Amino acid sequence: MHQVNVRQGATAGLIVSVVMAAAAAGSSTAPLQTFGLTLAVTLTATVGAIAFVLAVSRRPDARQTVAGPAPGVAFGGFWIRAVAYLIDIALLAIIDGALIWALGAAGQAIAGIVLIAYFVGLWGIAGRTIGMMLCGLRVVRNADGGKITWGHATLRFVGLCVAFACVYIGVIWVAFDARKRGWQDVIGGTAVIRDIG
Repeated sequence: MHQVNVRQGATAGLIVSVVMAAAAAGSSTAPLQTFGLTLAVTLTATVGAIAFVLAVSRRPDARQTVAGPAPGVAFGGFWIRAVAYLIDIALLAIIDGALIWALGAAGQAIAGIVLIAYFVGLWGIAGRTIGMMLCGLRVVRNADGGKITWGHATLRFVGLCVAFACVYIGVIWVAFDARKRGWQDVIGGTAVIRDIG
C-alpha cells in the first residue's frame, strides 16, 4: 500500500510540475527555455522532497500502522484541513496587515515571527490552531494518538515549510495517504484527527 501512495504522490507531483512550468512559459519571452528550466527545477525539488519524506518515514515513530484511529474519531482529510488552514491564514493576514501598516519593514519581520509562533505555539499548547479548532481537528502523535510535544510541533512546522516549498506536493499528499498524513505529519511524527461523535 505504501508503494501505491508514493506512485500517486509522484504522479500528482509530475502534474503540478508540468502545470507550473506551462504557466511560467506562458508569460515568458522564451517559452520553450522557460518551460524546460521550470520543469527541471520543480521536478528536481519534488524528487528530492519525496526521497527525504521516504527516508524520514522509515523512522519507527513515523511508520503507518494498519489500525485506524480510536472509536469516535477519524483522520482529518484534505478538504477539511484546507478549510482550517484558510481560516488560519485569514486570521494571520489581518494581524500581519496591521503590523505591516503600523510598523512598515519592522512589521514584516514581526509578522514572520508571529506566523511561526502561531503555528508552533498553538500546536504545542493545544494541539490545534484556531482554524483546526473551528473544524474539529487536532494534531496528535502518530505513534499512539497522544498529545504532541514541542519537538513534534517544531518539526511539523519545518515539514509544513518543506511541503509548501515543493509546489504544494507535500500538502496534496494528504489526499493520497492512507492515514491522511502530509509531509509535515511524516516529518513531525504526527497525525491529524477529527471528532465524529
